Amino acid sequence: MGVVAALRSAELRTVAGAMITASHNAEPDNGVKICEGCGDMLASEWEARCTALANIDDADAAVAYVRELSATIDFVWPSTVFLARDTRPSSSRLAALLARGAEAAGAAVRDYQLLTTPQLHFLVRVANADGDAAAVESAYYEQLGAAYSALVPSSSGLRTVTVDCANGVGGEKIGPIVAALAGSLEFDLRNTSGEVNLRCGAEHVQVWSTLWDACIALTSRLD
Repeated sequence: MGVVAALRSAELRTVAGAMITASHNAEPDNGVKICEGCGDMLASEWEARCTALANIDDADAAVAYVRELSATIDFVWPSTVFLARDTRPSSSRLAALLARGAEAAGAAVRDYQLLTTPQLHFLVRVANADGDAAAVESAYYEQLGAAYSALVPSSSGLRTVTVDCANGVGGEKIGPIVAALAGSLEFDLRNTSGEVNLRCGAEHVQVWSTLWDACIALTSRLD
């Protein structure tokens, strides 16, 4: 996937991004998300290419596939890949492997270490719109704070937001957001440390709310 990110960057003539995460899945799971120059998701035709490459279990065949793919696209070197990861135990190793693949394909890799997925997408978009020097993590917090202040009048009063950090990278990255919105919002942070997504997080809420609705429906039928 490092090779894929490098090729996509070279084809688009933009910075591409690679985020090591399995999002809402359990901590033992992991994966990678590649984002494009505008900070959007990887194009669907490239998703098919990722699937084909990932399912090749022979090194020589994988190299041959990459060469064939390279021959079908119009690309310009050098390319650049922004890399980040979540807090899963496997993420550091996978990020290092992705960086090796991207560099082997001729890309320069900028490793931001721990970020949330939206942060990486934001930095890729900013780099391509305003230049690499503008792609700093602090810009993400500044933009959020400025946007909230512009949308919500200061006279609306202090509000409290409860945040389920899902024991993941969000818990580590929400501090600067809290600081940026101080005086406008108060935060009640839950699940800030522990096993990622264990009995918490968006997937847990979705699954258990669905089961709860099913139980209610079944109970009503029994009544």
